[in-house]
Order: sequence, then structure tokens, then C-alpha cells
Amino acid sequence: MLSIGILKEEKKENKVFIVPETVSKLISLGFNIYIENNAGLLSGFKDELYIKSGAVIENKNNIFSKDIILVFNFINFKKLCFLKLNCKLICFNISEKYKEYLHIFKEKKVTLIVLNNIPRLSKYQYMDIVSSISYISGYRAVVEALYLYKSIFSNQIVFSGIIPAVKVLIIGVGVSGLSSMSLLKTLGADIYAYDIRKETEDQVKSLGAKFIKINNLYIDFNDYLLRNIMNFNLIIITVSNKNNNLFKYITNELFMLMDNNSIIVDLSVKSNIYYDLEVYDSIYELKNGIKVISYYDYSRLMPKLSSFLCSNNLFNFLKFIFDDKKKKMYFNFNDVMINDVTLINNGIIYKKKIINEFKSDFLFKNKQEQEHKLKVKSNFFYLYKYKINKFLFYKIFTVFFFVFLSFFFLNYYSLNFFNNLNIFILSFLLGYKLINNIDHSLHTPLISLTNAISGIIFVGCLIQVNYLNNFINKFISFISLFLVSINVFSGFYITIRMLKMFNNNN
Repeated sequence: MLSIGILKEEKKENKVFIVPETVSKLISLGFNIYIENNAGLLSGFKDELYIKSGAVIENKNNIFSKDIILVFNFINFKKLCFLKLNCKLICFNISEKYKEYLHIFKEKKVTLIVLNNIPRLSKYQYMDIVSSISYISGYRAVVEALYLYKSIFSNQIVFSGIIPAVKVLIIGVGVSGLSSMSLLKTLGADIYAYDIRKETEDQVKSLGAKFIKINNLYIDFNDYLLRNIMNFNLIIITVSNKNNNLFKYITNELFMLMDNNSIIVDLSVKSNIYYDLEVYDSIYELKNGIKVISYYDYSRLMPKLSSFLCSNNLFNFLKFIFDDKKKKMYFNFNDVMINDVTLINNGIIYKKKIINEFKSDFLFKNKQEQEHKLKVKSNFFYLYKYKINKFLFYKIFTVFFFVFLSFFFLNYYSLNFFNNLNIFILSFLLGYKLINNIDHSLHTPLISLTNAISGIIFVGCLIQVNYLNNFINKFISFISLFLVSINVFSGFYITIRMLKMFNNNN
């Protein structure tokens, strides 16, 4: 019979991969179960419960001699060295360090299975641990927000007045988003939800929430936030920011528009850098009293339920790959699920593509952190632009810029310069207003806003180069002429290519 060893988790992880109820099921299936001392203690499962279910309690060193090793988080180098030959290592999370240990996997012919990679398909949902953890995280997120929020969530009429319902925005309608939505509706909150997948609208409405319809998935949603974020008391972010531009402009400055006592809950803090947090995996308070809950893993706050659901998922997976007749594990690599979860098979790298994806993920996070400060600065500019009238902003900015420029070059210009400056400012504003009113679908590289303005500057620079004798004026005009010519001529070049493309299609 095959033997299964369950290791005790390290660091902050308090879940256990197998609960006592699942032990008896695995034994009836044909496995021998061995569990490390106090492995389930933090989840609320004592060793006595495992013994009653038929498991054997052993120390850590003896666990590594088993055929199958189960652990939530990837084990370290020392533990890998104790694995037996042809061992099956099944874990949920993978560490970037595993790429450094490929020689150990090869020597011991280890098979590495990562259950985090189970496809999110309905046929595999009964063994999808990610969905189970997401469901618990969404529920717990509402509980944490309810604890910190200094009022009740539902609309109440009492003798002293009317208590309005809390207004909630849920960004991302996945499993965790729907779980949060379900609990919030029970509590009586006024719920709004947004997702780039428009097919989730029916799911949102079925739970009694309102779906935010936006044409442009990214840009228009940021505009919506800038106009309406002050109306929400609670924001729950469940969607990952990786490889999309959905939350490009979400920063501390944006959250500052919310009322005091507002709550922001981020369920994807492992992959998102939405705002300038100083501390992760904790509760962070902004300057205006808004609290940001950014726990690394919300399922750890409910370890007993998390362990129970994940244990059922794991049992279904083991049952799926177990051959009852031959009493051994069978990996059918023609199955898409087995193909995705198996990173290393008998010491041989099976999924090179997945390994490269993990590598790119960690590089993406590092790059994100490096560019974060620059992003915050640009986001503040974007935010300020929308807090005042858009057209008024450009008028004020243009006037101040050219007034400053006029005083700087006052020694090199005559009084006629101010007349020309006034004409230039008026023509710039009028041209911008006219061009900006053109529908975006009618824009081509030739008549786009930037090329129109560049053309005006191009003509002005030509006049300045030929007319003035001052070296500084000629030099600045020549540099400006060179820069805008790049934009103008490239616009013509792209337009020619577009015309050729349409002619070829016809």
C-alpha cells in the first residue's frame, strides 16, 4: 500500500492539508496515513483525532520516508534532501527557490505536483483548492471590514433617526467577490460590482447587487472611480493587477477622496501594488483615517474551515489519480489537469513553460516595486487633472507656462512677443477644443491631436529659425523642430501603411 506523509507547516501557515475526517476516506481508498506531531494543532485538530481516524503520528524525520508527501507551502532545501527515491511531492504553493533545487529532484527522481495550477474549469471544480480558499477569503474580508467599520451595514430606521446602508464597491467578480457579495447582501449593504468580464453581470444581479457597465474596460473605469469613489464606504479588491492596466491610477491620493472611517480590503496583496503601503500583511491607516486591510492570506484567519475544504479537494484529486486495481498512482498526461499540475515528473522537468511563467511572475513583481514611486507621481497628476474642470486645467496650465517663459526670455524679445504670445495661446486653446471634439473613431495618425499640435509648432519653429538672429532662440527652435518632426513624419509614415493595408484588403 502507498504511504502518505503530512508535514507540519512552517512560518505563519496554520492550515493542515489533511483533516481527520479525510484520513478515514484515504485509508478506505488504499493509503496508509502518517502525520507529523501537532501538524493540525493550529487548525483545531489534535493528534488524538487523527489517531481515532486511523492515522499514525510520527516525528518529522520518519515522514520523509513515505511515498507521497503533502504540504501546503513548498519545503526548503534541507527537507528536500531527506525525500526518498521516486517520491511524490504534492504542495499547493510553489516557491521561486525550487528552480535552485532541480538537481535534487533529478537525483531522487521526485515528481513535483502543484495544485495551485488546477485549471479553473467546471469539470475540475470539485478538486479546485484555489476556489475553496477564494470563497473563504471573500467571506472573511467582509468580517474584517465589519469589525473595523464604525457603523452597521444595513439601512435601519430607529427612534433617533435613519441609519443609511453602507455603500460597497467590489472590484472583481470571481469566487471571492461573489462570496463577499453574498454575505454583504445578507447584512443589508448597498452593493456595486465591476469586472472586465461582462458575462458576470448575471451573477451579480442574481445576488441583488448592481453591475457597473463601462464601455472602455480600463480607462473609463478609472474615470468612474475618480467621479464616484467618494460615495463608497467600503471597497473590496479581489482581482489581480498582474498583466493588465485596470488599476493603473489607483493610489493613496485617490483613496483620500473617500470619507473618513472608510475601509479598503485588498484580497490580492500578494500580486497587487495599488497604493503606497508601508506595511503588508496587516491593517494600515492612511492620513485621513481610512483603513486598508492587506492581509497576505485571509484563509489563515479561518484555518479550521480552510483545512476542511482543502482536505476534501485534495482527497478528490488523489482519488482521481489513484488506480484501484493496481493500487498505485496513475498520471494520464493526456488530461489537461494532470498536464498543468505536474511541473517535474520522475526528476525530469515536464512543464518548462510553467517554470518560465513562474520566473516571469517574480520578475514582474520586482519591476512593479521599482516603478511604483514613479507611478504614484504620475497618478497624482492624473487625479488632480480630474478634480477640476478638464478644459479649465489646460487653460490655466498653458497661461502660467507661457507667462513664465515670457519672463525668462524677456531680454531676448521685443514687446511684439507678448502680442504673438496672446495669439499663440488663443490659437492653441481653440485648436485643442476643436480637435478634441472629433470622435475618436475618426482619428487617424495624420489628424490626431498630437500631430495637429506638432504641426503648429513645426511651422512656428521654421519661422523662428529663419527670422531671429539670436543664437539661443535659433538653438531652441532647432531642437524643437527636430523633436516635432519625428512625430509629424512618423504620422505620415503610419498613415501610408494604413492606406496600403486597406487597399490590399479591398
